[in-house]
This record gives sequence, structure tokens and C-alpha cells, in this order.
Amino acid sequence: MTEQRKVMYFGRPINTYAQNAHDDGKLSEELMGVIRVAFPDFIIKDPNQPKHDDGYKKKGMSYFYEDVVPLCDSGTFLAFRDGWWGAGVFGEAKAICGRGQTIYKVYEKNGLWIIDPMVISLEQNRVLTIEETRVRVRDKNRDFLPY
Repeated sequence: MTEQRKVMYFGRPINTYAQNAHDDGKLSEELMGVIRVAFPDFIIKDPNQPKHDDGYKKKGMSYFYEDVVPLCDSGTFLAFRDGWWGAGVFGEAKAICGRGQTIYKVYEKNGLWIIDPMVISLEQNRVLTIEETRVRVRDKNRDFLPY
């Protein structure tokens, strides 16, 4: 009998998604590689998929909270470069943590990507509102901004 692999959710700002990113998604791909190396026994659940885009269009963020995140065994999350968390990304992390699962944050330090355990209570003072998050990912014309 084969053992079922665990699922690692990768939450990040939408302006890092390939179709939205100024770097053609190279950062997302690089980070997915970093996560794969750190957690080789996990399948990475990437929210940047057409089926998830459709779910979001129908149900908003509740799609992720109700239909995606509950299927994940853990999560790795990316804040903005200045350490502030987008509202949705932090909400996803909090939802996974609230189910007793371990969560991680990925961040850059001295040119290297680091993955550390994430403690919600230590991060919650650096969470943007929904509107503050939107201002960081899209301009007034609704075009995506660089991450």
C-alpha cells in the first residue's frame, strides 16, 4: 500500500502569479522550488490555477477558506517584501494554523530564501486590511504592480 503524500499550500500575493507578475512568474517558480526542496514529501497546492480562479470568482475568498485550505496539511506563506502580510494570505495561514497544522513563512535574507515556522500571534500586528492589500497588488487602472 502506498502512503498518501501530504499537501503543502503555497499562499502568496497575487502579483507574484505568472500571469500577473512583472517577472513572468519567475519568483513564484523559484519559491516553489525552494519549498519542494524543504518539504520533499509534500505535494504543493498552488492557488494560481484556473480552477481556483473560477472558484474565487464564484465565492470570493470563502472559496479558499472552505474548499481549498481544509484539504491541506500545512502551508508556506509569502508576505510582501517589507514584511507586511496581505489580508488574504494571512487569512489562509490563520485558517490552516487554526486547524492545528504547522505553517511556515518564506522570506529573503542576504540574497537567500529562508523558510521558518510561522507564529500567527507574532505576525498578526503586520497584517494589511483588504484595501491596503489591493493597493499593493494593483494600480488605479487595475493593472498588477511589481511585487
